[in-house]
Amino acid sequence: MEALDLDFGIPMTAAQWAELGRTANALAARDGSYAWDEEDFDEIRVLMRDVDAPDLWRNYVSSPSVYGARAREAAQFHFNGGRPYARMGVIEGPDEPVFTDDEEETMRRELERWVRDKWHALLRDSGLHYERGHIPQG
Repeated sequence: MEALDLDFGIPMTAAQWAELGRTANALAARDGSYAWDEEDFDEIRVLMRDVDAPDLWRNYVSSPSVYGARAREAAQFHFNGGRPYARMGVIEGPDEPVFTDDEEETMRRELERWVRDKWHALLRDSGLHYERGHIPQG
């Protein structure tokens, strides 16, 4: 799948982004679903795990009882100077099998929904309100 960008349509301050990053680190320690390095401030990596992967994406990750990657980077959240967006479809691994156009479109929609859900979950866990117009400019 080619990389696609997903604009979240909300402004965010650097302080708010830093809070998201700290929350991502806390969640990474708990369940491995995000990764953030303060030195690479502008990017939060989003990891797909077998426990939360959309149906058609489950072949890209393994359960703990199966040999293989337990998590793969599925997207990256970018600060983008205060206009956050996600870059999706960056899963690396073996060449993907041949999918029909319908299957590929379904996978794209599943991934987009999953990435939006991960974004909203990260905002919720960090205590930031994520409805448009509710994140103050500061």
